Amino acid sequence: MAGTLEPAYDMGGDTFDYAAQPQALMVSVTDAMGHGLQAALLAGLAVASLRNARRRRAGLLEQVNQANRALHAQFGGERFVTGQVLRLDVPGGTGAVVNAGHPLPRLVRGGRVEPVGLDADLPLGVDPETIYRVQPLRLEPGDRLVLLSDGVLEAAPEGGAAYGAGRLHEALRASRDLSPYAVAQRVVREVIAHRAGDLADDLTVVTGPHGSGWDGASSQQRGAGCRMPGAGAALHPRGNAPRGLPEVIGDRHCRRMIAG
Repeated sequence: MAGTLEPAYDMGGDTFDYAAQPQALMVSVTDAMGHGLQAALLAGLAVASLRNARRRRAGLLEQVNQANRALHAQFGGERFVTGQVLRLDVPGGTGAVVNAGHPLPRLVRGGRVEPVGLDADLPLGVDPETIYRVQPLRLEPGDRLVLLSDGVLEAAPEGGAAYGAGRLHEALRASRDLSPYAVAQRVVREVIAHRAGDLADDLTVVTGPHGSGWDGASSQQRGAGCRMPGAGAALHPRGNAPRGLPEVIGDRHCRRMIAG
């Protein structure tokens, strides 16, 4: 799997995170409300809460519930984070996902690209009593799952049309035989070119291999995505980043990574 996050100049609050285990892959993509320092604080708390729960071996539902409660306790329901948290079993391709008001993932199957049919629950941090739903997910051999943020779909030139689902689907169809990293980079480059100016929002694309489900990730890799400068750099698994490269969510110089 691979992910790319291209930041806007005024931080848009996107993050992604993953943990690969011998028999399962956990992935989250989140997008904090607003821009700037407040968005960074929201994003950092969301990722930290999800990660802490995951490391205690909590299931999807408890991970999401903990993040929801932590965000509401800190911000009182006035600010929120959209996101998806999913688990995929390796190599079976079965899995589950919680969708907290986030743009739908795309499924590339053969020559078709379609949104994954998920119901949307409230974003994280709105209501501490929200009942989130764990929804089933099934991948077949040859499928590719692509997660993204709204910055991809909504990027538009001044006075022009948004990049939108149509252009995204065409890019994913045309790149279906490329590596996960090449796919993520292609989409981000196309969106930047379409925008034809400084980004108004962060762009995040996380994609799995085109093959037997998501079986390309090493069982030893862990990582996180966050705001970072520039596009085109590989993300480094934890422990393999260049010396001195920060690992703090919200730091302008935090890491990129690629696995698989």
